[in-house]
Amino acid sequence: GGQTLGAYRPNSTPEGSSAGSAVATALGLAVAAIGTEATTFSSIPGPAEFAIVLGMKPSRGLIANDGAIPISGRQDVIGPTTKTARDAAYMLSRMAGRSEKDDWTWSILFDSIPDVTTFCKGTDLTGITVGVPRNTFSADPTSSIMVSFEAAIETLRRAGQRWWIMLTFQKPKGSRN
Repeated sequence: GGQTLGAYRPNSTPEGSSAGSAVATALGLAVAAIGTEATTFSSIPGPAEFAIVLGMKPSRGLIANDGAIPISGRQDVIGPTTKTARDAAYMLSRMAGRSEKDDWTWSILFDSIPDVTTFCKGTDLTGITVGVPRNTFSADPTSSIMVSFEAAIETLRRAGQRWWIMLTFQKPKGSRN
């Protein structure tokens, strides 16, 4: 988080190394910003969650790491932070692609990057099925985060969402959560 403060509460932490990108987007200083994710530190989605914006961590190789200073060349990724899914889709469509400077981009399975904004159609959720793995959350079920999560599920259910709820999710051996 460096010297950036949270977007909405005085003296709050913005959580993570891409906090400046998330806070700038949340405050309207930028329509979109770019963050980096180093290994598994949640450097894109963490600050986005705290700033109430969308942080997208794409698969490694989808966006070239040209110009980034990597912590782990095998795992680091660059991704957009935006206020809307459509803006993130727009950014991804323009940022993704092969690069002569990043060998990982040559593992992309298609020759040209599709315009993923075409998948951002309307808001009718009727007939859509969403999986919710219930036992993967480590948060206390009475915490404000989980209460808000359950309220969001109920709102989507009332909007016509169909749900597939996984009751069990096998965790890897040695997992702490």
